[in-house]
Amino acid sequence: MTTNNHRRAQSLPTATSRPDGAADTRVRSFSAWRCSGELALLLAACAPTPSASPAPIQLAATRPTPSEVLERFGATQKAIREKFKSYSMVTETVFLDDPVTFKGGVKIPLKGIPPQVEEFRRDANRFFVSELTPSVMYMPDVYVPGDQRNRTWVWDGERYYFYTQFSPEYAALFTRKHPKSPSQFAGENREKGWGTVEIYADLKHKTTRNWISGRRPALGQVEEYERLRSAEHLTLGTGPQTVAGATCYLLEARTKDTTNRVWLDPIRGYQILKQEIIEHGKPAYAVWDVLCEQVEELWFPMEKKWQYLNTHGGWTENRQHYKVVKLVLNPDHEALRSFVLQPREYSFVQIHGAEGVDASGVYFWKGGTVQAKDGRVILKSAVR
Repeated sequence: MTTNNHRRAQSLPTATSRPDGAADTRVRSFSAWRCSGELALLLAACAPTPSASPAPIQLAATRPTPSEVLERFGATQKAIREKFKSYSMVTETVFLDDPVTFKGGVKIPLKGIPPQVEEFRRDANRFFVSELTPSVMYMPDVYVPGDQRNRTWVWDGERYYFYTQFSPEYAALFTRKHPKSPSQFAGENREKGWGTVEIYADLKHKTTRNWISGRRPALGQVEEYERLRSAEHLTLGTGPQTVAGATCYLLEARTKDTTNRVWLDPIRGYQILKQEIIEHGKPAYAVWDVLCEQVEELWFPMEKKWQYLNTHGGWTENRQHYKVVKLVLNPDHEALRSFVLQPREYSFVQIHGAEGVDASGVYFWKGGTVQAKDGRVILKSAVR
């Protein structure tokens, strides 16, 4: 959707044809939308960019070393990290198989499982991560069709917040099936569907630092680069490899028990177009049908299909489809209140490391503040 204030930027030139001359519909040049200096990536408005039929793409005549290929991949991740310092992104993941098999072999019809929706916001110092996950993934024997579990992590530069909340229907069913359920499912909390907020105020505490470092969102394929760098052995496949019409380098990273194979496209910033992970001689993880698009002259992965394998019932092995449905660079975080936690009223609150506050006390979230049972305000600035 656009308004008169939007201006369509000129499409960036790019090679988007396959070696056989046919249009490569898996990797597209992305035209940017600008509004008041901000970049909004609206997937529904984008179409493949037609191009002429160039000569077949060939890899460099001088064969690079495995480390050189890896560092070129890493250079793209670094460029993305530098350019995307402030953003808001929404992703959606859906299952592709019907029925979906969950932990313990529990099978659920696909039509009753909503998508997993994740939202990420970040600037130089703060972050917000929110997950709406099908609640059946939490405990497969507690199934409420269409139900989602909400988990949110916020670091506002001063305090760290973790919020989790189930629907009243799910909480009630969970309590019946599991009588020794956590306290947040007891009494009124179960009936009204209140959530639980944990606040970590002591930045020197190890738990606080681990929470912050563990949930800070990473764009692109940064984590894969770090994983490949830690490998004990790197080798490069012999000859070019073709993935969805793109000529790629096959990089293989090995540790004692794991082999990680990635197909890197030099035309598109050495981004991963395909991946296979082998653990103890058996397939463990696979990625395919990766769709990259140009964002601010950088190739960025916008869609992929993936699957866990050989989990021995410990996790779902069904195929899943992930895609970025919204990406905004340099949004007005203050106007959007991007780093303000907004849990359901009367959610239980646990406070860790706040000076003068009893960590064992019973508190509630009300009117944007943390209050005791008698209505006393414990923290006045819980929401900024």
